[in-house]
Amino acid sequence: MVIGAGDSGFEESLHLMKFATGVTIVARSDEIKASQILQDKVAEKAPMRVVTNRAVEELLVEDGALAGVRLKDRASGEVETHTPDGVFVFIGLRPNAGFLPEEVVTDARGFVRTDDTFATSMTGLYSAGDVRVGSTKQAVAAAGEGTGAAIAIRRYLQSIGEAYPTDHLGSDD
Repeated sequence: MVIGAGDSGFEESLHLMKFATGVTIVARSDEIKASQILQDKVAEKAPMRVVTNRAVEELLVEDGALAGVRLKDRASGEVETHTPDGVFVFIGLRPNAGFLPEEVVTDARGFVRTDDTFATSMTGLYSAGDVRVGSTKQAVAAAGEGTGAAIAIRRYLQSIGEAYPTDHLGSDD
């Protein structure tokens, strides 16, 4: 079961079909937010189904493992219990970049554009993790990007010299 009916939820659902016998996509509203291309791909791929206007009411746990998911129909109030083998949550993937000045270049969806050193379009500003264009949205990848950005920041500070002494930062060795 995939919770989330945007592009990421639909993409992950299609990927999961390589390993699963079926996937249910749960949409909180009655509107599917995924692109029409992704909706068409899901519609062609049986046994995939999309349920709309459902809110996750509870994840059921028995002996420390997932035992079910209670979904509430937001229109009728009816509660249904599903017993998927796993639940993948793909909601809220909007980048939290609203605090950045408009000079920072983003893509159409608001993700920050960087070069291969994680530098943004604003000198001295670096970006790593989920807010960055091209991020895999995985915690371990974000940690690695953060490390890469920290190294790039150190080099940047060393390059501007006396304005920002960096003796305390150590060497690149």
